[in-house]
Amino acid sequence: MVQSARATLLNRLAQGPATKDQLTEILGGSRERTFYHLAVLRDLGVIQTGRSPSDDTQVYELVPVPSLSGLEEIDIPHVVQEVGSGLTLKRILSEGVAALRAKTLDARDGHLMCIAENVDERAFEEVNNILDDALERIDDALARNRRRLAASQTKPIRMTLSIANFESPGIA
Repeated sequence: MVQSARATLLNRLAQGPATKDQLTEILGGSRERTFYHLAVLRDLGVIQTGRSPSDDTQVYELVPVPSLSGLEEIDIPHVVQEVGSGLTLKRILSEGVAALRAKTLDARDGHLMCIAENVDERAFEEVNNILDDALERIDDALARNRRRLAASQTKPIRMTLSIANFESPGIA
């Protein structure tokens, strides 16, 4: 239900800026509920506030998605290229932007999240181990899926799964 409300807000904002009242009307709930979801989306960096050029009222709008036309020119350190992480990151960005443009990013009950957290060595290792276990289970599920698809006439659905766990410098 929470993801559905935020998806509804994002889908409306994909059509253009809207006021808090317009967004509250779309959700059909209380102003407080709408404000809460708008605050979460703003904190995630997905939406921003602006001013309507016609009457200077505050509006919410999607944060512009940068063009990836120059993505192939990103300078990737040689050591990263050797392990493929740089190419993987480019693919994640390309698939994500394609999903945004096709408006399929929120079409299903998927998951999109980014957690940047200060952790100690133990927590970093624990999370890494959890992700390793999850990746094994995902590999098993995808192998079963390939067998089902091969044995049926079911139309496949394109799914992108991106998991990243890395030490980052942080963003101010």
